Amino acid sequence: MGLAAAGRRETSRSARLWEALRAIEQRQFAHQAAVSDALSRLERRVGEHDRRINELPPARDLVSLIDELLDLKLSALDRQLNVQRTSLEILKNAISQTDTLLDRLLVAVDSLRVPESGQETPSLPNAPAPR
Repeated sequence: MGLAAAGRRETSRSARLWEALRAIEQRQFAHQAAVSDALSRLERRVGEHDRRINELPPARDLVSLIDELLDLKLSALDRQLNVQRTSLEILKNAISQTDTLLDRLLVAVDSLRVPESGQETPSLPNAPAPR
């Protein structure tokens, strides 16, 4: 019985090895399928990104567009600054004229004051001399 038992053990061992080999092959096929699926998804995504990139205008066109927008904004800002400068000049002239008129008014008011006793009555500036 020794040889027959050894043969059965060897057959049993061989069967277990074949089962283990089939299990390894199944895992390897499952792993290979998963890797293939992941690779397909990545290739699809790369294709989508390539399509999107190709839809974008070239960089020089983007730079040109940005340059045009910047020029428009700077021109608008320049116009606004010129309007503000003009307004400030108008205000400066108005203030200067107001100061001049106030000075003339103060001189006129001072000339109309009632003199204290013994002093002459001052005449108005640019007023005609009495006859």
